[in-house]
Amino acid sequence: MKILRSLIIVTATVSAGCATIQGSVVPMEGGQYKAVSIAGNKYTAHKIADNDASVTCKKEKRPGYIVLSQDVHEPKPPEMQTGNKFADTALQIASYGYHEKHKEVELTTVFKCNG
Repeated sequence: MKILRSLIIVTATVSAGCATIQGSVVPMEGGQYKAVSIAGNKYTAHKIADNDASVTCKKEKRPGYIVLSQDVHEPKPPEMQTGNKFADTALQIASYGYHEKHKEVELTTVFKCNG
């Protein structure tokens, strides 16, 4: 009995912990919302947007949502040109690893709750 009660408490705590908005959600006209999520990769940004839309619609007591539009912005590494093709290529190769580790993906999602 103690194990079952502990399991219920842990399950309730875990599910309640996930019910927060991780990005930013702004209401728009016509019952639409704009959610912006920033993460290290597209997959994580989409997970954050999905969570934010689900939480927003649950608060509105209208479970489920429809994505009206999405826009992904991935920053590109700065172009460094010295005029020397060999040096330019070396700079691009050298900066590639750094930029891949420090890039952030910004995902903008416009959605509407069902119902």
